[in-house]
Amino acid sequence: MAGEGVGPQAKLTASGSLKIYEPFDPEDVKKKNRSSIQVFSFFHSLKFFFIKHKSKIWLAFKFFLLLGWFVFLIFAFLHKKTPTVWGLFGFTIFCIALFIFKHYAWLRVRPSLHTVKKKLDRVFLKHPWPTKLCLLALLLALFLVLLIIVMEVRTNPTKLIPVAGFFFLVFLMWACSVHPFRVNWRPVIAGFTFQILLAIFVLKTKPGRYLFLWLGRAFQRFVSFADKGSTTVYGFLAERHIFYFSALPVVIFCSSVVSTLYHFGAIQWFCKNVTVLFRFIIGTSSHETLTAFANIMLSMTEAPLLVRPYLPTLTRSELFCIMTSGFATSSVSLLGAYNQQGAPFYHLITSFFMACPASLAVSKLLYPETEDQSKDQEKLTAEDEEKEKKCINFIEAAAKGAVDAAPVILNIAAVMIAFVSLIALVNFFLRSAGDLVGVPGFSLQKIFQYLLYPFCVIVGIPPEHCLTVAALLGLKLTGNELIALEELAQNRQSSSLISEKSFILAIYALCSFANLGSMGIQLGFFSCFAPQKVSFVSKNLLKAMLAGQLVNMLNVALVSMMFNDALLFGL
Repeated sequence: MAGEGVGPQAKLTASGSLKIYEPFDPEDVKKKNRSSIQVFSFFHSLKFFFIKHKSKIWLAFKFFLLLGWFVFLIFAFLHKKTPTVWGLFGFTIFCIALFIFKHYAWLRVRPSLHTVKKKLDRVFLKHPWPTKLCLLALLLALFLVLLIIVMEVRTNPTKLIPVAGFFFLVFLMWACSVHPFRVNWRPVIAGFTFQILLAIFVLKTKPGRYLFLWLGRAFQRFVSFADKGSTTVYGFLAERHIFYFSALPVVIFCSSVVSTLYHFGAIQWFCKNVTVLFRFIIGTSSHETLTAFANIMLSMTEAPLLVRPYLPTLTRSELFCIMTSGFATSSVSLLGAYNQQGAPFYHLITSFFMACPASLAVSKLLYPETEDQSKDQEKLTAEDEEKEKKCINFIEAAAKGAVDAAPVILNIAAVMIAFVSLIALVNFFLRSAGDLVGVPGFSLQKIFQYLLYPFCVIVGIPPEHCLTVAALLGLKLTGNELIALEELAQNRQSSSLISEKSFILAIYALCSFANLGSMGIQLGFFSCFAPQKVSFVSKNLLKAMLAGQLVNMLNVALVSMMFNDALLFGL
């Protein structure tokens, strides 16, 4: 047939040239189509594979690229440590830190920033101009505080240690918070700002220093009247400075005076009127603000009585704030006893005032407010005040205060006897065990020395005395502040054990109710006056006690940062 088995054919084109054509073969076309389909299928599968595993492939590529970059940096660093290599290394670390912040930390920080933005919008758009002025004043005060801190560090770079320690303790408390991302930063920042401003006023300005020196001397003169009564009862024993016969009678005298002032309503009026400004600026409720301020003058079981009718209805955050402020301070009734151990009134009063706003800030940082405070009221009603037991006249009030102090001094004496004896017993077993394993002198003080040593270092206590102060803190936490102050007074007699600066800083760390024995006292108080809250109180007692001690350590950091020779005049 025509066309079968014929070779190439020629055809004349329109231009007159010949064009050679290969003969058409269907089998060749099928083979070419199959090859094209296979190639297309292969590339399609490859494309689908890349699309399906795109993220993993891209991640592997970045990993090997980063690995190669690090290998290059290592070889460059080993070969020649030039500034260029150091710059590349620093830039790499910065990029890694930025990547971690963007993909991990930012996801946690973003909700808090969004909450802050909404609150700022609410303040500037909805609140009246007094609130705006208050916020601006707070920001100005915060700027002033930061400026003074920078000036202090610039004049003495070693003061950077307590500054860093202060912010480290604040960060540590935020990390241990019950709700770290629901913290209301207004009371926290305002409380710490007030604490620092008060420290600047008292420790860095002459008017503040002279004012608190005058208060210290006035209170010293006031307490000296107790010597008349103790000499009348104990005779020559009171003149020999025996603790039970000279220091503890001061508690009876001060308790009698406080009870009389309470009967006339002087303490209630003073606390309620002074706390108006604090409540408005800091933003805490009237109950917790009033109790925190009252703890400057009253004990941890007396101050909450000012809001006694409302104790069962307080929120958990308010209750934790009241507990913390009780542990962070002491009572004016015990100032005389502290002074008998060598603690100057000037530094004791300064410590109590600084602890007031700091306890509010610390409590709101560790246990933020997450409940409705609509039940909060500005003051006690007349009906509630009538329910409170009142004395007939000031004579009965003075006698009642003295009688109420009798169990207190017996409790102090009993706790001191028990804990000093128990500590001696524990130390005996520890020393015996230490001798058996070749560690002579092993004791409870040694254990606390090394546990609390880092905290003493970061708040600015001189390194050569940190172990001594850490041991005193251990005595205070396991016993009470009077036991630690007695040991401090003995150490002060030897300048090699503790210097005057370390002595002053130790006073700020020791003079409060933050100890294990006070936990039982506070639990007993709430069991009587707020039995509905006993479960919450018992679960958070240890945390509140440690929070109170952290307030004292923040005071130590501030005093260390602003310390100068003028503070020695308070001794």
